[in-house]
Amino acid sequence: MFENLNDGSNEALAALARHGSVVVQVASGSMLPTVEVGAQVMVRAAPPRLGEVALLRVRTGGFILHRLVARIGLGRRMRWVHAGDAPGAGAGLCAPEEVLGTAELERRLPTRRRRLALVLSALGRAALARLGGASADPRV
Repeated sequence: MFENLNDGSNEALAALARHGSVVVQVASGSMLPTVEVGAQVMVRAAPPRLGEVALLRVRTGGFILHRLVARIGLGRRMRWVHAGDAPGAGAGLCAPEEVLGTAELERRLPTRRRRLALVLSALGRAALARLGGASADPRV
């Protein structure tokens, strides 16, 4: 199965459910230099772990391939903080059910300082989105 990450179709979800894996084509540079634009990446339906690259379903209906850089609790809800590896790539928050699978890529974490900056950025973006001032989607 081959999916472009930006098409927003449910075929990737169906392939993950049927086969337990899907090959996706990376459509943006947010994961540079780890993953080149146009690269094909195998994603497996597996529980995510901190530091892994995951396929996420974003609220706008599309998909994004980002690294899981932190887990935070917001009241009784847990959220993943995710970000691209590219310098300047945005950070965002996602619910556990929005993590569709993990990519067969190296598991690693940014430095503690970088992780803290990403967490603060994701929380700030989420707060602004709630106030109607920004998109919670880090691609926007």
